[in-house]
Order: sequence, then structure tokens, then C-alpha cells
Amino acid sequence: MVLAIPTGLTSLLFWRFIRERRVSASPALAGGEQGSAWALLRSLGLLVGVAILAQATTTGVNSFLPIYLVDKHGVSPLRAGMFLSLVYGAGLVAAPLGGALSDRVGRKPVILSSALATGLLVYLLTVLPMGVGLMAVFFLLGTAMYARMPVVESLIVDVVPVRQRSSVFGVYYFLVLESSSAVAPGMGFLIDRVGPDRGFLYLAAVVVGVTLLALPFLLRKKVPPFSEKGGT
Repeated sequence: MVLAIPTGLTSLLFWRFIRERRVSASPALAGGEQGSAWALLRSLGLLVGVAILAQATTTGVNSFLPIYLVDKHGVSPLRAGMFLSLVYGAGLVAAPLGGALSDRVGRKPVILSSALATGLLVYLLTVLPMGVGLMAVFFLLGTAMYARMPVVESLIVDVVPVRQRSSVFGVYYFLVLESSSAVAPGMGFLIDRVGPDRGFLYLAAVVVGVTLLALPFLLRKKVPPFSEKGGT
């Protein structure tokens, strides 16, 4: 009920303040050009792939956080479920923060740093005792996730020609959802065999390792056709 309050207030604010306005078309909308699938994959594939992996990691860990708190830290099931709101509630702050940072420092730094932060935070979950520090990790895990999401979406809007944009968004959301769906049962299988701490550590190692391997290629590659800071 408490979490429903900001949702309702946000809806009222949108209804009150948003008005239809005529705006001139942006350069991204001006042309009717189409890009080849290979060109789009080269432009977006690696960077968006890192973002999808980080998202799948966060979702996979989130699926097991309540039972992890109950089994390892002796938290009551009621409190364990409520603690998960720290992860998702972080979006109220993290999404606008991620967008603002992207406008100032560029999209790559935000996406890559959030992916590396995800691995570090998952590691911290396994070593911190129950307390304020662990709760802060929950909040920061959600912050890394929600700061990254609008940045990836704005990247797609900037890079993909308008006639292919909806198709690319469809593929992107399919990959995000299906990779997250695949990680959850895989994590359950792994946790039953090696324990939650080891399972989380393996997942953290994968996302950090892949991000570090991708780093040299991404740092020397410019994403066309617009600037990485979101302007033309």
C-alpha cells in the first residue's frame, strides 16, 4: 500500500502537467533511411549486450534475495520480502540520476560503470553481515540497474533509424526479459548445488569479466551517428 502512493501521485502529476505540443522533428526523425541489421549490431551490439547481461544478473539475484535473507541471516519472511523494495524503490532516484549523468559524461561510462558496480555489489551481498551496510547494497544494486535503463533506451533512439526503431526495441526487450528468465532457473539450480554465496559470486564474476573484456573494444569505438552524450 505504501509503495502504491508514489505511483498514484506520479500518475496525477503526469496527467496535470503533460500537454500535447507541436515540436520540430529531431535529426533522428528527419530522414527515412534504414540501416542494415549488421550495421546496427556493430553499432549497438557489444554495449547493449553488456547492459543486458548486467540486467539479467540483477534480476537473477533479486529472485533469490528474500530466501537468501531468510536462510543466511535469519530474517523473517515478511521482512525479507519488504527489504526487496529497497532494490526497486531505488528507481525513483536512480533513473533521473542516470539520465543526468549520461548527458554530462556520456552513455558508455554510465553503462559500463553500472555493469561493473553490479558485479561488485553482488559480491558485497555475500560478505556483509545483516545491517545497514547490507541494506545500502540493496539500494545501490537497484540504483545501478535503474540508472542504466534510460541510458540504453536513449542510445537506441539516437542510433537506430526511425523506421527500424520499434523493431529494435522489440528485440531489446525480448532479450532483456528472456535472458532474465533464463538466469533465474539457472541460478536456482546452481544455488542448490554450491550454495547461494558461491552462486552469487559466480554470477558476479561473469558480469565483471565480460565487462572488462569488452572494455578495450568499447573505449576505442564511437557509436554512430550521434554523439555519445545524447546530442546531435
